[in-house]
Amino acid sequence: MFVIAEGIVQMLSPNEKKVLCSLQTGNYFGELGLYMTTKRLTSFVAGTFCLVYILERETLNKILKKFPQVEFEFKNFSRNYLKIIFLFN
Repeated sequence: MFVIAEGIVQMLSPNEKKVLCSLQTGNYFGELGLYMTTKRLTSFVAGTFCLVYILERETLNKILKKFPQVEFEFKNFSRNYLKIIFLFN
């Protein structure tokens, strides 16, 4: 999973021809890969210079054990991504 510390990241359609949305400082992406064992649904590209932190599965699992309410928020955010992806697919 990737957390945007600075900059703008664009989520592309599965065919990579359309920008579906732009994410900015404080947003994150790639969390679906932590929950689903499916191939990647979209691509992300930097829209501006970016500083991005990587949060690995093992570290995220430790966080979720301490703060289970965070998992609920991740899943809600992920559902919104899926709606955007399938709306433009």
